[in-house]
Amino acid sequence: LSQSGSVMTEAPYTLITLLLLARLAGKRDSTQGFGSGGIVAYLTLLRSPGLSLWPAFLVEPLRRKRWSVAARFLAAPCLAAAFWLAWCRWNQGRSSDAAEWSLTYRGQDGGQFLRVAASNLRFYLTSLGSCFLPEFWGGAKVGLLAGCAFTAAAFTGAVKTLRRNPYDAAALMLGTAALM
Repeated sequence: LSQSGSVMTEAPYTLITLLLLARLAGKRDSTQGFGSGGIVAYLTLLRSPGLSLWPAFLVEPLRRKRWSVAARFLAAPCLAAAFWLAWCRWNQGRSSDAAEWSLTYRGQDGGQFLRVAASNLRFYLTSLGSCFLPEFWGGAKVGLLAGCAFTAAAFTGAVKTLRRNPYDAAALMLGTAALM
């Protein structure tokens, strides 16, 4: 309930991402990508996981070796990401994202990134698994095991999809999001 009075970005991000993936699954041509690049730029600014969409909308021009088209597609998202990074740098310590990165990584060794990634992976897998379990089981090892099972099912589905179509935008987006 603490967030009930706050406008959150998850719903519009998810809706616009689904619309983008549906657009990418349709016919592809060189005029479609520029608009898709603008949508990806918007999603990158709306939520940083928007970066996971970059491979999904770039795969088609890169597969066809249409380098100028790929560069044109990348223009808007790169510009958006550059402005966002500049803003974070300018406001270091004054924005929650910049402060979190600074507190987590400043003065730490290179292994800190891996420790944080492992901790986040465990947390998210447990959270995912706990969403589908009775409350008294949630958050425990059972939640982690369920999260691992659901993740394995998603991975299996993505692999099957990529075997049929190695350029499937949704499967590529899922894979890139997992890396984040």
